[in-house]
Amino acid sequence: MANNAESEALVGPGIVELRRAVEGLGAEVRALRELAVRTPADVPERIVRFRETRVLRVLQAETPVPLGPGPCLVLHVLPRTAFEDAPSALDLAAAQFLIFGSGGSPTFDANGKLFWPEDWRKPEQRGYAHMTGSGCIEAVERVGENLNAAQPERLRVLRAEGLIVDGAREYLNSLTKLGVAGEITIAATLVRVRGLIALVRSDYDTPRLAIPDDVVPMPAVRVNSAVHEQDLNKALRPALDVLWRVGGLPRCQHYDAEGNYRR
Repeated sequence: MANNAESEALVGPGIVELRRAVEGLGAEVRALRELAVRTPADVPERIVRFRETRVLRVLQAETPVPLGPGPCLVLHVLPRTAFEDAPSALDLAAAQFLIFGSGGSPTFDANGKLFWPEDWRKPEQRGYAHMTGSGCIEAVERVGENLNAAQPERLRVLRAEGLIVDGAREYLNSLTKLGVAGEITIAATLVRVRGLIALVRSDYDTPRLAIPDDVVPMPAVRVNSAVHEQDLNKALRPALDVLWRVGGLPRCQHYDAEGNYRR
C-alpha cells in the first residue's frame, strides 16, 4: 500500500491545473490536452496521464453516455498491467460489473465494454461504467441533489463515500474474476461541482460554504488486487478524508482509533 506522499503524487499536476483552468476552456484546456496525451516514460506516469485525460473528457461532456451538465463522481480502477508495454487483452464478454452496483444494460464500443441505464425516457442518463480491453475501469455517477430550485445543488458526502467504497470493491472483484493480478490504482474525482453545498448528514449540521472548485481530485491509492476488504477500506482513507473536508469536517469519521473502517 502506498504511503500518503505516493498517493498525493498520483493525483498529478494536470488534475490540479484543471481546477484553475476549467472556466476558460480555451488555451488552457488545449495545453492540458496536449500535456495529457503525450507519451509518458514510465507506468506510474502513464496512469496519471490516463486519469487526467479521462477527467478532462468527463468535464467537457465527452462521455460514451450523455450525462448532461450536472456534477459527477468519477471513479477509476486501473490495473498496472494495462499500462505496461504489452498489456494482455481481457475477455470482455466474461466481464461482470454494474454502475456502482446498481443496474445497467451491457453493450460494447470501440474501447471496451459499457454498462449504462438505457433509459430512453431521459435524454441524459444517471451514469455509466466502462471497462477497456486491458482492464481500465471508469465509473461515473451524477451526484447532485436539488430539492429547492432557489438554492444551490447539494452533494451528499455519505452517498459519495458509499459510491467510492462499494465501487472500489465491486470493480476490484470484477478484475480479479478476469484473472487480473498485481497492483491496482484507485482514484476518485468530483467533477463539475463548483457552487455545490456539500452536506455530511443533514441540511443543519454542516457549514453552508459552496465548493469553490469545479474539479476536486482525491488522492489516488495503490493496492494489490488480492487485498482484503478491510485493508482496501483502510487504503481509501486519504481519499475519504478529502471528501469529508469538502463537507466541512477535518477527516472521515468512519475510521476508529486503529484505522479500521466502520460504516
